[in-house]
Amino acid sequence: MDLHEAFRDQAHALMVVDKTKPKPINLRRSVSAAYYAVFHLLVAEATARVVGAKTAGAVADDLRAQVTRWYGHAEMKRACEWFAGTGKVPETVRALLGTPPNRIVPDKLERLAATFVMLQEARHRADYDISDAPTRSRARLLVEAADLAFEDVAALRGDPVYYAFLALLLTGDRVVKTR
Repeated sequence: MDLHEAFRDQAHALMVVDKTKPKPINLRRSVSAAYYAVFHLLVAEATARVVGAKTAGAVADDLRAQVTRWYGHAEMKRACEWFAGTGKVPETVRALLGTPPNRIVPDKLERLAATFVMLQEARHRADYDISDAPTRSRARLLVEAADLAFEDVAALRGDPVYYAFLALLLTGDRVVKTR
């Protein structure tokens, strides 16, 4: 089982492990796992574009593991903000995409990017904000958002704008500074 699938399963299991009165720690970990499911899904997608999804052997596996560690949460969030429409898309990114300024992002990609940002912020609250009391209903909404992100990824495969998005996840603001 891939790491992103394992985190997704964990998010679902932790959300319902306590049948009657949910323990806050289980809800917090469920939210965190939902974020990491999407994080690792996007990293796996991007890494497959760099190394190749079907490339087999110890060298390819080692390279895939190394490339996976190149991705950072801040860079990924920044790129997602551009594609979600919550951050100003730099002209250099527009030029890389070769698309008109009025509509560069497919709806599913916009939703995927917005979900990533939302889940990352929710994970920060779940992991670090002890005053933010988690609820099962909020955890369920976030886990369902992660599930929808998996569907969006499947639907976006083959879209060149999606592939550009995957490349930009690695660079974040660095791509703006290199052109």
